[in-house]
Amino acid sequence: MITQNIKLGANELKLLFTLEEENRSIFTINVAKQILGTSDSSVWDTF
Repeated sequence: MITQNIKLGANELKLLFTLEEENRSIFTINVAKQILGTSDSSVWDTF
């Protein structure tokens, strides 16, 4: 099995842990914007 290390930035970690805390497995761009407090372009760059 091949494994690969993945590093997440501050925004990705904030989004991931907040979604986990809120028990969300599905979310919208609007939810991500609200969690991150950022603009549309910043949220799209996170994905």
